[in-house]
Amino acid sequence: MTICFYMPGVRHGFEHVALHNLEALTRDLLRFQVEGGPTADELAGAPLLSDWAAVPGTGVLRLVGIVTGHPHVGPGPGTTSPVHAIDRAHAWMRSSNRLWRLGPARHVVHGFGSHA
Repeated sequence: MTICFYMPGVRHGFEHVALHNLEALTRDLLRFQVEGGPTADELAGAPLLSDWAAVPGTGVLRLVGIVTGHPHVGPGPGTTSPVHAIDRAHAWMRSSNRLWRLGPARHVVHGFGSHA
């Protein structure tokens, strides 16, 4: 299938992957809203990000930390794709590409994860 538009930040030829990820993200966020978050089975299968912190000044929220259990990265230091949802207790987050379990944070960021 030929894509008739340019997707900034997406390598040419990988548009179908980006569109699939956007569909999965939308389905997950809508379901999390109704069900109160991911299931226990989903969390058990999600990679873990420990010793994490927010990456400042990137224009989008990303997290850095120690990755374990990721199907393509690590174990070791890593940076997530942009964050679209984070549990208020900081137990999990949903990035552009996948669900993550969150271990202990590196430090507490004032106001992070709260809303006004």
